[in-house]
Order: sequence, then structure tokens, then C-alpha cells
Amino acid sequence: MKQLRMRAFSAATALALLAGSAGALLTMTPLVFAVGPVVTTDAATGITSSNATLNGTNGDADATGHSFWVSTSTFTPTVDPVSLPSGVYSTADLGPVTASTTFSANLSDAVGLTVTASTTYYFTAYSNGGGSWTPGSVLNFTTLPNAPAVTGVNPTT
Repeated sequence: MKQLRMRAFSAATALALLAGSAGALLTMTPLVFAVGPVVTTDAATGITSSNATLNGTNGDADATGHSFWVSTSTFTPTVDPVSLPSGVYSTADLGPVTASTTFSANLSDAVGLTVTASTTYYFTAYSNGGGSWTPGSVLNFTTLPNAPAVTGVNPTT
């Protein structure tokens, strides 16, 4: 009695054998996807009733520009934005930033935005790496209320 020997093949080898038996040429090409820099939106700091510092961290590649988007309502950031959505304000392009570097801007630097006390602001950091603008996550914070005003002292003595 003859023993039958079996041989295991990888998926790629099996596909190549199948293609060869059909007279076709099969090549395996890895898929490559373009990915922008990984940008992190960091918590706002220095929050007052009239301003705050917006913070972000650039990804693992140098960026030719960076910026922040700000709104008083939540929004969905877009990759490689062409124009701002309604109700969203942006700082100017703040220039190049090196890899893995933190960056910041004042809330009041968002062009056209009027900063008010006791208001929740939503923001995201953006970096331009390889010609494509990439956002971080959207975070939020609330400005402090206005300080109380002293209108008089009683008793006077």
C-alpha cells in the first residue's frame, strides 16, 4: 500500500498555482494608502473669561504649516479643508513646525471670532504635512464667567 504525502502551501503560493493552471499571471502587490501626519489636539490652557491658549502636537513628520479651527458648536473636521464650514473660525496659517513638536495659539487669534465669557468653545489642531491638512480630535472648554464687579461697600464705616 502506497502512502500519500500531503504538502501545505501558503495562501500566496496556492493562488499562484491556481493562476498558473488557468494560464494567467498573478502578482501580489501590497496596498499602499497615503496617510497624513498624526496631529494631536491637546487641552486648552490659560483659560480666562476673554481668552485661552489652544494647544496641539505635530505628528512624526515636519509640517509646512499649522493652524486651529474653533467654533461655539461641535463640528466635524475635514482632511485637507478647502473652506471653513459655517460657524467655524480659523487662525491664520502659523507656519512650519517640526516633527513631534507642540504648538499653540490664542483663542482670540481665530479670525472673526468674538470671545465671550461663560461660552463653550470647540477646537481642533491642524498640520499641513506633505501638502495635505490633517486635523486632530475636536476638544472643548468653557471660558470663565466675568469677575463680579464691586458696586458699593456697605456699611461705609
